Amino acid sequence: MFCINRKIAMTCLGALAVSPALAVELNTVGDTRFAIGGYVKAQGIFSNPDQGKSTFDATASESRMNFRSDSTVNGQEVTAFIEGDFYGSNATGSSSELRLRQAWVKVGNLTMGQAWSGYTQGIIAYDVVDIWGGGRGDLSGGNFRPTLVRYESHGFSVSMQDPVYESASFPDTTVTYTQNFEGGHILKGTVATREIENDDVAVGFSMAAKVMLGRNDIRVNAHYGEGLGAYSLVGVNDALAGDVENGDAVSQYGYRVGYRHFFTERLRGNVVHSRTELDDDNETLYKSTHVNLLYRLLPNMDVGVEWREYNLSLAALRPQGEQVEVMAKYFF
Repeated sequence: MFCINRKIAMTCLGALAVSPALAVELNTVGDTRFAIGGYVKAQGIFSNPDQGKSTFDATASESRMNFRSDSTVNGQEVTAFIEGDFYGSNATGSSSELRLRQAWVKVGNLTMGQAWSGYTQGIIAYDVVDIWGGGRGDLSGGNFRPTLVRYESHGFSVSMQDPVYESASFPDTTVTYTQNFEGGHILKGTVATREIENDDVAVGFSMAAKVMLGRNDIRVNAHYGEGLGAYSLVGVNDALAGDVENGDAVSQYGYRVGYRHFFTERLRGNVVHSRTELDDDNETLYKSTHVNLLYRLLPNMDVGVEWREYNLSLAALRPQGEQVEVMAKYFF
């Protein structure tokens, strides 16, 4: 995760409050600062699927790099950000081709470009190792897409973005309110609307909370509504034929709860469980569990191991069954 200084680091989405606030500042020209950031992640994954042969795979394709500029133009703070990783068009990571993740410009409170989905504004992220399964089951499953516009002010975030349903006549829209409390507690609420495949307007709701227990914390995300599968279960094989079945909208509800515990200044662990149920003909149920131990080996490097289990496969990304991942992640 890229940040220029510690003040900016506190507001960087996805830092999870444990990633180091590091970057390499390249140059300053007038009022404009240029910097690069990102991380290198090496991972090995042992998969023991419910069906088929056990396998072991290793990759560094999750590694990413970003470039950022910050300046003041006519009294307005202007930030430009572009980021890529190496998953390319092959989601399994075997291609190792450069892929655009984000490319946006922010002027004051207004963000335009390809950025984190508005649905993720109402999510409290978890400290898990698996990039693919970490968001399935809550509304960060479709984590970034071309966003037409997002405006943030006084705790509110309003986002209008490229619709998942290609024939939709208006953008997928979210409104999120975030309340921060003393001690680091957080409460969020989101209302989402989008046009779905039967041309109906679907509405969904989500709530999220983070409760601090000293340095440790409990995180909860819950959602209910129609048309949410496009964001909650992206990439889950056979879990969703769409947000419409037999001409009617498919409703769903789900939750994800996690506990993070710091054993020492450097050693932390997480337990996260997710469950999402669909009101479809198959009564589809998605569940996942993550248990990990992460160690801050250096101020800008984590090593760790994670056990996880999925009751449904994540397309070509993760098989149904158990996996164990070991990883080393170096931030810069």
